[in-house]
This record gives sequence, C-alpha cells and structure tokens, in this order.
Amino acid sequence: MANEEAKGLSFEEKLKIIDNEIRTLHHFCVTRGYDPWQIERSAEPILGAVKSARRKKLLINLGAVCLVIILLTALWHYDPVLPYWDWTALYGRECLVNNPYFVGHILQEENCELCEHLESIDRIQNVSFSILTEDYLNRDIPIIITDGMDRWLARDLFNMQFLNNLYATDPALMNILPCMFASNVRIKYGNPRTVLELAARGDITNWYAHWENCEKNAAKVLRQFYKRPYFVPPMVEMAEPNWLFIASQYRGKKYKPADIGLPMMWMAQVKVVSTDLLWMLDYQPISSGDTIAIGSGGFFD
Repeated sequence: MANEEAKGLSFEEKLKIIDNEIRTLHHFCVTRGYDPWQIERSAEPILGAVKSARRKKLLINLGAVCLVIILLTALWHYDPVLPYWDWTALYGRECLVNNPYFVGHILQEENCELCEHLESIDRIQNVSFSILTEDYLNRDIPIIITDGMDRWLARDLFNMQFLNNLYATDPALMNILPCMFASNVRIKYGNPRTVLELAARGDITNWYAHWENCEKNAAKVLRQFYKRPYFVPPMVEMAEPNWLFIASQYRGKKYKPADIGLPMMWMAQVKVVSTDLLWMLDYQPISSGDTIAIGSGGFFD
C-alpha cells in the first residue's frame, strides 16, 4: 500500500491491515514447514520490541505505586499541613460543608419544661424502687445516688493500666471495634486499644474518649466488673450494650455528647468525672487526674 493511501486511514484500519499481514505471514511459514520455535525465532525482532514496551510500562506502574506508598508513609508520620493550617478543629466534624437544611439535635425551649424548676440535683442513698420511680424516673428528673456502686469490682480495679491490659488480652475486646467512638486523640479506625495503650504509657495528656460496647460479647466482659444498680426498678429492662468514659487532665470547654438513645440512662462514676445528665447524655470530664465512668440504660413503660 502506498504511503499516501496509508496516511488517509484511521488508526483502527491500520491495525487491521497489520494484523492481516501478520496472519498471512504466519500462514506462509506454516505451509512452508516451519515449526513454532523457528517462527518465534524469526519474529524475535518484533516480539522483542513488544516485550520491551511491556517491561517499560510495568516498571512505570511499579514506580508509581512505590511513590504513592512513600508519600502515604511520609504523611502518616509527618503532617505537612498542620504547621501552616490547624485542621484539627475539623477532625471531629461529620461534614466539612454545612448543610443549611439539616437541623440535627438542638435544645429547644420545650425540652426544658420538665426540669426548668430545678435549682439543684438531689443526692440520696438507700433509695427504694417506688421513690425512684414515682419521684424521679416517671418525671424525667435526674438524680445522684451516692451508694450505687457498693461491692463493684470496677471501683477497686479500674485504672488506665488495668483497662489497657483488659482490652489487649481479652479476645472479645481485642478483635471487635466498638460503636459511637469519640475522642480528641488522633487515631485510626476508632480503636480504643490505641488510646488505652498511649494512656497507660503516659504518652498523652489532656485527652478524653468514650465508646459503646455494642457487641454482645464485648459488653459481657465489662459487666463482669459491675452489677445491675440496686436502685433500678424491676420494670426496667436493661440494655445489653454498655459505655466506657475515660479521660485524663482534660480541660475541654464543651460538653461531649454520648448518644445512648435509651429512655433511662445511668452513669457510674468509678473515678472522678463531672456530668450533666438529661434525656441525652452530655458530659464534661474535668479533673486534674484520671476519670473513668461506666454507662448504660434500659427500657420501661
């Protein structure tokens, strides 16, 4: 075919012509008695160019993959953005762009009607089911019960070192990620084991974390260290999940929401912790030392 005619063909037409010529040449070699090894050896100049192009493409792809791995590793160990822009304020936000049509959980005036008359929270002990039910539970009034953790193992055992060992050795806690994890410690995948390990070594200060043990086996492990609070009436069906709240030397200015989402909630102060308890649980861990608390709740009619 003349060069002028070839210039007017499309790329697909040129490939088709080359393919036909190669097939014709192969058929000619076969009819002449060439074996496959001789045919391949004769086509070595063409095949060598193809193999060289493939090797070059493979090396380019491998180089690109290695470059990406190196960049990701560097970003993991060093944050180049933070010295120029403090993005940590956005770390806990669910959305980077605000949705003007999304309202979310906003405290309304009618939410305060049940407790607007309260000037303090009662602190009582040795409370009966009837008093708790009629005076507090049915009226959605918060209460502090000072003897609710008698003979709990958690009071004697719980500290950061114990919790770290518990979550590092118990199979039910090692292999399951919790739900509703929140913390100001920057970690991957919402894994509390990392927070507990850092806390046990004393590598972090001014921090908090909380999460829900939503898996049945994980919640069962934590229940070994506390009992059903004696003041919870029999009509309350206790929920299986439980929560763990931990912090140390934290000086946060905002309350931390824990969306337990149950009609009745309780929070046991195993170590010093400051709370504000209403329909949804918002708490503010303020202490010069460690704070640990257990939380759960239940259903009732």
